[in-house]
Amino acid sequence: MGKNRQSGGTARFRSNQISEDPIEKGSIGFPFLFLFPTLSARKLSQSPMNELHYRITQRVSECIAIANQQLGCQFPVPAIRFDIRGKTAGMALLQRWALRFNPILLEENSDAFFQEVVPHEVAHLIVFARFGKVKPHGKEWQAVMLRVFGISPQTTHSFDVSSVQGKTFLYQCSCDQMQLTVRRHNKVQRQQAQYICRRCKQPLTYIQSS
Repeated sequence: MGKNRQSGGTARFRSNQISEDPIEKGSIGFPFLFLFPTLSARKLSQSPMNELHYRITQRVSECIAIANQQLGCQFPVPAIRFDIRGKTAGMALLQRWALRFNPILLEENSDAFFQEVVPHEVAHLIVFARFGKVKPHGKEWQAVMLRVFGISPQTTHSFDVSSVQGKTFLYQCSCDQMQLTVRRHNKVQRQQAQYICRRCKQPLTYIQSS
């Protein structure tokens, strides 16, 4: 579950209507169980589990149990790690049947993680197990979110990411000023890339700090 990358305002969630019910399609069982029959949520944790991490682990187990009951499956609890950096809240490692979460954003947005981020990432695993590789936030994922977990399918978060933003560089165009990451700034300085404003269609120019 990544940060909305559109510039010019507060990030918003997006949701799409589901035109048909894809939950009934795909395998009833769990075809990838042989790949990871002994994985557990605690085994891949890289640091001692604090109370908040424990609650998230329990929430993951709860979501898996809900999916198993709703779909008549036997999905195992995925491995869980709290090691994502940057602006990404959560990530599903499909073929490894594992979940990663951002510990800083978790500390700052624990309720949203519990209610939205965890089901969002678990839904990615469920969709992969039943349908294989499909569009990440397509109709299958939307159906799992809405009809299995009862949550509106929203694809991006709107958390305040100032604490994980990292160093940025100020650029300007004809109509506005905006911040570029270190990576993009370095590409501009090395003449490997040029970034254009979506509104005025003019190239961004670095504003030298005084």
